[in-house]
Amino acid sequence: MEKFAHHHDVHKWQLMRLFSGMIWEQRWHLRLERLRRSLDAYNDAKDACVDMEELIKKQLGDLILTNKQPPIVDMETHTHHLHEAQAKKWTHYLFEFLMLFLAVFLGFVAENVRKVSLKNIVNSSICNR
Repeated sequence: MEKFAHHHDVHKWQLMRLFSGMIWEQRWHLRLERLRRSLDAYNDAKDACVDMEELIKKQLGDLILTNKQPPIVDMETHTHHLHEAQAKKWTHYLFEFLMLFLAVFLGFVAENVRKVSLKNIVNSSICNR
């Protein structure tokens, strides 16, 4: 009976060893499969880049390879000589400056007049209480 028990224990040990070996093999198999997938993805991306580069070269032709600029084509322009600005005299510029200065100065004056009148209204309302 002892011999059978010993044989049964050996059998368990062998089964455990076999099972652990199978798990180890499965893990390596999964790792290899992941590596294969990532390598396939890398190769697909590399092929896509090469295809894109070939497409760009095909579309642009010699411009990339020889660094040539595309030929310049004269464009049709619609100019009307009636709308050309005539030369202005210095007195015109002086007049524009005076008008701008007057507009800004009068804006400040109007703001100050408004503040003073508002203060007078507030003071009169406080005094009348």
